[in-house]
Amino acid sequence: PRADCDADPPTGLTASVSGRVVTFAWTPGADGSDWPPRLVAGTSPGASDVASLEMPAYSPSFAIAAPPGTYYVRLAAGCSSQPTSNEVVVVVP
Repeated sequence: PRADCDADPPTGLTASVSGRVVTFAWTPGADGSDWPPRLVAGTSPGASDVASLEMPAYSPSFAIAAPPGTYYVRLAAGCSSQPTSNEVVVVVP
C-alpha cells in the first residue's frame, strides 16, 4: 500500500439530479493527497450496499446515471475504511 493511504476526507459533498443523472461535487481533502476518494452509496444512512466506486484522482466532481431510488452517499478518504465526507441523500425519480 501507498504511504499516503491515510488521506484527509473530502469535504462539502453535494449532489444534484437531472433526470436519472446524478452529479456530485466536493472539495478535495485538506492534506493535498492524490489518493482518489471512493464514492460509497447505500440504501440507508452509513450503508454501502449499493456502490463503492473509485473517483478520478484530482477531480472535484463526478456524474453517473442511477436507477430510481433513494441513496445515502459519501466519499471515503484514502485506500481503506478511512474517515468519510458528509453524507448526502440523493433521490432519483
